[in-house]
Amino acid sequence: MNKNISFEVHNRIATLTINRPQNRNMLNKETRLELSSLLDSIQHDPNIGVLVVTGSGSEFFMSGDLEELSKMSSLELFEFLDTLGQRLYTRFEQVDIPVIAAINGLCLGAGVEIAMACDLDRSRPCSSRSSGDSFGGDASRRSHATVNETGWDWKSKRTAVHG
Repeated sequence: MNKNISFEVHNRIATLTINRPQNRNMLNKETRLELSSLLDSIQHDPNIGVLVVTGSGSEFFMSGDLEELSKMSSLELFEFLDTLGQRLYTRFEQVDIPVIAAINGLCLGAGVEIAMACDLDRSRPCSSRSSGDSFGGDASRRSHATVNETGWDWKSKRTAVHG
């Protein structure tokens, strides 16, 4: 049972929702572990054709949980960012089905990293994004996105791999 995320599947459309509105959907260690476990469980599920990622409340995902991060030693922080930071974002890129980020509000730091790791993202008109190059973000991914006036942002990574 997940404490920080909810997950539903209807008609092969899976919806993963970060459910920490009281913390503006900040990605703490526990939430990142839940995400990692969920990605493991859906990787080859034939009942899922697309994954939609969103946040509850008025934010998509804010950032890492800065209070939690501030209590880590340098070594703990490095290990955390390596295993539950960049590797987690890369796992979203490597999921075998299309992944859509439904950006429903403020999207900062880790939220931008996850949105950029998705195949497609859709921002509502009042949404706002900023990477701030926080904690080891991968700037090379940003070059793969093209944004148009509709709010849809399509990444070409699947086209390059499969097409």
